[in-house]
Amino acid sequence: VDRRVVGGRLILSAADLSEGAEALQVPWVNATGDGALPNPFVYSRHCVNADAAEAWARKPPRPCSGGGRHVGAPDGFRIECTAACQPRGADPCCAPRPIPPCRLQRGLAFRVEVFRHERGDVLGWGLRAREPIPRGAFVMEYVGEHVSAAEAARRVGCVEGTDMYLMSLQASRAARGEYAIDALHVRNVSAFANFSCQPNLELQPVLGLHWDTRLPHAAFFALRRIEPGEELCYRRDDARGMQDEGEPVPCSCGAYNCSGWL
Repeated sequence: VDRRVVGGRLILSAADLSEGAEALQVPWVNATGDGALPNPFVYSRHCVNADAAEAWARKPPRPCSGGGRHVGAPDGFRIECTAACQPRGADPCCAPRPIPPCRLQRGLAFRVEVFRHERGDVLGWGLRAREPIPRGAFVMEYVGEHVSAAEAARRVGCVEGTDMYLMSLQASRAARGEYAIDALHVRNVSAFANFSCQPNLELQPVLGLHWDTRLPHAAFFALRRIEPGEELCYRRDDARGMQDEGEPVPCSCGAYNCSGWL
């Protein structure tokens, strides 16, 4: 950790929170002078299994023919091409793929920075862009431990802070998720993104290396063009079938349309 004093204020920073796990470095900085460090955690580019009964090996994806169209893919999910898909242009009748193949599988897509809020006692840490992010672009995946609904409930009851990092994985808005992602102790940089009533990111369920609809990737995409320095945030009650667990808590996002609750 680099420590320096500027104008009588202690500045803490480090070059790469991921310690080489990401192809792009993830710097962090605390310029508030409160001396806080990020809580310790295990950085992972991909979700790891805790007690989820994974069946993805029995549900392999079907390769597309070069245009990104996957016959027989589950409804309601964005499907990402894999290495098994035909190269772009292999079929002259197919249009170019709408998103680069395997983008999600390669991890963080844009340069970002973890930072300490001036109101750190309320907002803690946040995440901001370090380069322009085009509208509709994949930004990052929400990563943590895959846990069953029962294990998620147990952790919320006995481990403080779990509910704020727990995301339910739902196949549809009508059904409660069988599994969830717990990003309290195992995570990537996405866990630092705050909730907001005026978000610039949205969550979408994505299937790629497998088509097990119980365990989709929780992928963040840009709702609009995001400029360097802008904080990255999303709605806790995102309406695309990926919803966060936990009871409502007061919201401090500061947006003009803030509902007052998460």
